[in-house]
Amino acid sequence: MAAFGMRAAIRPAQTDLAGVDFLVVATPVWSRKVPPYINEYLALVSNARGKPFSVLVEMRGSGAEKAVAVVRKSLEAKGMRFVSSASTLESEVDAGQFGPAIEEFARTIVEIAAPIA
Repeated sequence: MAAFGMRAAIRPAQTDLAGVDFLVVATPVWSRKVPPYINEYLALVSNARGKPFSVLVEMRGSGAEKAVAVVRKSLEAKGMRFVSSASTLESEVDAGQFGPAIEEFARTIVEIAAPIA
């Protein structure tokens, strides 16, 4: 389903972003794509125009660029503003060696979100 960009049902989630200042989409990579449940979430997002977003992906080996592109295209089509992306390898996460990548990712978000707070 991921390879074909299909959607799958999800549990109730906050998809109306009227009260959200910044969205972070965190997703695994399946077959160089986002999973069907992420596609469903992205399709349901509403009241997002002008809001900033970032994307964090975790993968076994490759596909981060394509997965980020899928999320970015979907949310930019809703008028959202892309800020940053980061990726981690499953092996790095399992070994606890993901700190520097996540810290840099967080810095990009804080730079934008700090004036909001």
